Amino acid sequence: MLTKIHILSEISSMGKMMIGIDVAKEWIDVAVAGERRVRRISNNEQAIDGWLAETGPGSIGLVAFEPTGGYERPAPLSQPGASCL
Repeated sequence: MLTKIHILSEISSMGKMMIGIDVAKEWIDVAVAGERRVRRISNNEQAIDGWLAETGPGSIGLVAFEPTGGYERPAPLSQPGASCL
């Protein structure tokens, strides 16, 4: 049985980013594990697509967020193959 710690360790060893996001109506705060800076992007398709293009295809291994306000629904922030918690 895979545990959360095992999955996180495997994602990290693959060199993929683990990202935590906070979604608001007007913006999205993006925190990447291991980085000190939190980036704020607009919560619209153009800004999200631009940010995903900057990260590079296949670079995201895990996206974690708490879907509480409904603003996360129009914002697909993961890439194919990434886990979403």
